[in-house]
Amino acid sequence: MGATGNPTLGHAPTEPIEGTPEGKAMTTRLRSFATTNQRVLTLTGIAVLHVTAMVMMRQLLPLYLESTGSSAGIIGIVTSLFSFMPLLVALPGGTITDFVGYRIVMVSGSAALAATALLLSTLPTTLPVMISQLLAGLGHILVLLAAQAYVANLGGGRERARNFAIFFSGPPIGFLVGPPLAGFLRDTYGFGTAFLVGGAISTVVALWCLRVQEIGVTDRGQQSLLALLREELPHTLRRSGSLLKSPAIRLSMIVSVSLLMVMTLRTSFLLIHLEDLGLSALHIGIVVAAVSAVSLVLRPFMSNLIGRFGQLTVLTGAFSIGAAGLGILATAETFGTLILGATLFGVAPAYVLPVSLAILTANAPDDIQGMAIGLRQTGNPVGLMVGPLLFGVVTSYLGAGLAIALGGIILLGMAIATRFLTADDD
Repeated sequence: MGATGNPTLGHAPTEPIEGTPEGKAMTTRLRSFATTNQRVLTLTGIAVLHVTAMVMMRQLLPLYLESTGSSAGIIGIVTSLFSFMPLLVALPGGTITDFVGYRIVMVSGSAALAATALLLSTLPTTLPVMISQLLAGLGHILVLLAAQAYVANLGGGRERARNFAIFFSGPPIGFLVGPPLAGFLRDTYGFGTAFLVGGAISTVVALWCLRVQEIGVTDRGQQSLLALLREELPHTLRRSGSLLKSPAIRLSMIVSVSLLMVMTLRTSFLLIHLEDLGLSALHIGIVVAAVSAVSLVLRPFMSNLIGRFGQLTVLTGAFSIGAAGLGILATAETFGTLILGATLFGVAPAYVLPVSLAILTANAPDDIQGMAIGLRQTGNPVGLMVGPLLFGVVTSYLGAGLAIALGGIILLGMAIATRFLTADDD
């Protein structure tokens, strides 16, 4: 009847969409999306292994110290050393990351954590153990800081929120796998082997980080690290003061510090409380893992909850449910009830940490994301240091159960206080 492809007969043009400007633009966007996804998934995998190794060593340390006859006060002091280096390194570390690159910072952090395992397994005496905690804190802050800044720079707006949602699904897996793995290795082979396995995982992370493709690094030529710090640190301090004027950034830091202070119970006196109840190391690991398991279930719903109720309501609800969970953990005696308490407690970190970080990065300029995250990480170690000391004193005089109950009271107080705080982008 007519020529095939004749527009007058209602047929579509024969030129494929890939050849049109719109098709080329779509192809470019799809390739960019795929590349970003691949990078986010790579960083998520690194986070899984890094947190698994870190949690294994952190969980076993209080149990090891208790087995040597250390008091609750000494355990609190030693475990608080983990947060000393992040307090010193976080802010300049963010500036360094912005200029020297993410890859070298993550490799250095992973190497420090591997050295921690070597010290714990070969020289388990007081001084090496204390040095190991300084190294562990340094390694953890370097990997965490660089990985979060990397993800923050992969996109903005909704894309950044989506990337953070994917990335933050990684650490809960590490917190889920690490405790029972550490408990199994300790029960079967002893503390030394368990520490060495954690070190081997950190070594794998360091090698994997070497394959991360660098992005967005400022060209500083042959400038030395010392010259970089001398030039940039005063500027960093001024910019940090400017960032702190934002109510949203202050909110992000306050809720993060408060939560992390209470979360130190998970790697210290909660373990002692569970052992006092007669649980084996494996069962202790399962209860602790339940705190993180809930994050894997709940985090995919975070965006929808924020869209419906707002950030402050989500924060308030998470703090309240977490407080209820700690109340149950402080009073329960059966394994099933302890799992329930740990699950409710896990709602707090499931939402508070990623929501507070999303608030921070949304209110910080793109060119200083590393600095902003470093500022937040400077505040976080305060909570991580105060927590073990505070709960150590309470445990020494009143018992681990009341220390856990105090953690619940703190979370409940934050649930109330959050209603009086404001976020610019709520």
